[in-house]
Amino acid sequence: KNKSEHLLYAVPVPAQAGVSNTTVTMNAASMENSGFEFSATYRNNDNALKYMISANLSTLKNKVTSLGFGTESYITGAYKTEVGQEIGKFYGWVYEGIARTQEDLDKSINLLRDRVGMVHLTFDNIPAGSDMLSEIRRERKVELFFEGMRPFDLKRWKMGEVFGQDLLGVNKRWIDQSRTRVQLNTLTWKTVNGESYLLIEEGRKFDPKKNYLFPIPFAQMQLNPNLKPQNPGWN
Repeated sequence: KNKSEHLLYAVPVPAQAGVSNTTVTMNAASMENSGFEFSATYRNNDNALKYMISANLSTLKNKVTSLGFGTESYITGAYKTEVGQEIGKFYGWVYEGIARTQEDLDKSINLLRDRVGMVHLTFDNIPAGSDMLSEIRRERKVELFFEGMRPFDLKRWKMGEVFGQDLLGVNKRWIDQSRTRVQLNTLTWKTVNGESYLLIEEGRKFDPKKNYLFPIPFAQMQLNPNLKPQNPGWN
C-alpha cells in the first residue's frame, strides 16, 4: 500500500464567492493505492521444441483519503469522487419504485406542484385519455424545464432519439403578427400534422449505441484503470 499526497484536482468554488470560475485546480487531494501482483513463468529448454508459458494476476484498489478544505465529495457529470471511496465512481439516479398510492405522489411529483401552489395530482383527476406515467413525465417536463433535468430524463426513459429530431418552437397560429415587430414571413417554419412550428435547429443527430452513455474522462481512467474500456463510440 502506498499513499499519494498533494494531488492536483479541481476544488469547487462556493457560489457565494461571486466569481465566474466554478473550480480552482490545486494540490489538495490525497489517496491510497493498494493491491498485489503474482507472476509465474515456466520455460522448457530441454527438448527440440522450446517454449515458455507465463501467467500474471494483479489487483488494484484506490481510496480517496482527503479532498482538502473540508470537501467530502464532488460530482463531475456522471461521476462522483468521495472521501473513503474509489475515484470516479459512476453517479446517477436510483430507481426507488413507482407511484402506486397517493402517498407516493405526495412525496414526489406533488412536491413540485407545491412550489407553485398547484392542486395536487391524484389518481382521481388524471385527464381523460391519459395515464399516471404520462402525467408524471409531463410534470417533470414542465416543472423542471429550467433545471437541466430534461436530457437525463429522456435518456433514462430510453427516449433519446428525440435529440435526433428537429428542434421546434412556438406554433405559428398562436402568434399575433399585429403585436410583434418580427415579420413572421422572415422566420423558418416546419409543418407537422398541418400545423406550422418555428424551426429552431435542424440536422441534429443521436446515435443510440453511443449517446445514451457519457464518455469516461481520460483522467479518471488513468487514476482508476478498472473503468476501462471506454464506452462504445467514444474512443
